[in-house]
Amino acid sequence: MDKKSAISNNSLPGSSTPSISRSSINHCSFNGLNAADSIHRSELDSVNVFRKTFPESSRVTPISPANTTIRRSKISHTVIANSYVRRCKLANCELIDVCSAKSLDANDSKFDNVRSIRGHTSVRNSTVTGQSTLNRSKVNGSSVTDESCLRRSHLEDVRIARSRVKRSELRNCDVSDCVIIKTNFTDMILRYGVWKNGKLVGRVGDNEVVMMTQDGQNIDHVPSERLVTQDAKVWADDDPDSDSSDKESLDSDDLPPPYKPWS
Repeated sequence: MDKKSAISNNSLPGSSTPSISRSSINHCSFNGLNAADSIHRSELDSVNVFRKTFPESSRVTPISPANTTIRRSKISHTVIANSYVRRCKLANCELIDVCSAKSLDANDSKFDNVRSIRGHTSVRNSTVTGQSTLNRSKVNGSSVTDESCLRRSHLEDVRIARSRVKRSELRNCDVSDCVIIKTNFTDMILRYGVWKNGKLVGRVGDNEVVMMTQDGQNIDHVPSERLVTQDAKVWADDDPDSDSSDKESLDSDDLPPPYKPWS
């Protein structure tokens, strides 16, 4: 049942109304939901919550009812499907088949089959697709694709694919099939390399490492045949992050309601 909410111009069948608390909802329609659905402390504008899809030209916001929970979020013209979202601010964004999202601030962004978005992650004017993972990172004007993994990193105008980045800052770079740990790059094209603490220490696969500026100037580095070759995941796992603050904790919204005995 809805409570403490302002709802207008809506069609809300009693059998399909989700639990709504302290939310301002406008031009919305809820159908086909079950007891597992919940919208908590959220502001939704021009939203539809259905088990059906809408044409791309539609200005409404379809939110799939399948295991969907939205908490403390401000949502506007956003598509959310099969997702768990918590404490998020989304504007003109799409989240599709995202299994988890936490403390996310996104604007003009697109998400498609993102594996995980955790920690205080900010995504603006960017595209994150292909089961990529973001953890406590800032992504602006960038494209993160193909199972890339970002942890405590900052991307600014970066295209990254099939790569793992930890505690690094990249600006105006094109990166693929790389592992970058505690290393910063600006205006670079990077391929098949492993960088740790500012040094090239290995390579991913048997391909030649590419390290050049955006204008095509090659940067001298250790010959590829002298580098240790390992899979990207192996390189990343060899550098465990021991920061205990990255471990997720439960807040009051994650806990079950307190037990109340029958009177």
